Amino acid sequence: MDLEGWIDHIHPEDRERAWKAHEECMSMGGKYLEEYRFRRKDGSYFHAEDSGVYLRDGSGRISRILGVIKDISERKIAREILEKSEERFRAVAERTGQLVYDYDVRTNQSSWEGAIEELTGYSYEEFQKFIPEVWAEHLHPEDRQRAVEAHKKCLEIGEEFHEEYRLRREDGSYFYAEDNGFYLKDENGKVYRAPGVIKDVTERKTAREILEKSEERFRAVAERTGQLVYDYDLRT
Repeated sequence: MDLEGWIDHIHPEDRERAWKAHEECMSMGGKYLEEYRFRRKDGSYFHAEDSGVYLRDGSGRISRILGVIKDISERKIAREILEKSEERFRAVAERTGQLVYDYDVRTNQSSWEGAIEELTGYSYEEFQKFIPEVWAEHLHPEDRQRAVEAHKKCLEIGEEFHEEYRLRREDGSYFYAEDNGFYLKDENGKVYRAPGVIKDVTERKTAREILEKSEERFRAVAERTGQLVYDYDLRT
């Protein structure tokens, strides 16, 4: 198959981009890396990853192209399903007052969705700058070391992250956050991505503290008056 046959078999929506990348490599040399849909003999398409190298001859002209085309249909479909699932999840998170994050370890960039302004007071654009270093600065001083050490441990060995801490809002106030994340590994066993969800658990945390204080006072009174205190859980 020559170049004309190759470009003719590329999906019409991908053809211009693929050909433009080819022309740039013909002009500049170097590596070609594109994804496109390629037509089979039966007329159906598969998702292809095309990796090529444009080689020059002694006079500096491109004389040869070496490359490999891989069928990445399963990977592409899985990625599309994941993206659609994430879109639905982000919509649910926003309606239920949660934050959704996705941290790219390799680039040290974070993306945030959900009830950002409602929970933090920051704008959507401002909160995209919340990489781990900025996140750590917004943790309550009493919770910072524990949460940061747990994050570092997950980065090293890759595991689920479950922590509660106080997170500072834009106005300086704090809310109790429940942070559940997943530190994902690549084929080499290195953590490359950490998606997760942060929920505001202030009401639950405050109610628990009030209950604990009430129980302490009740036990103290019972002890001084010679009474017995019991707590029977019907569920267990």
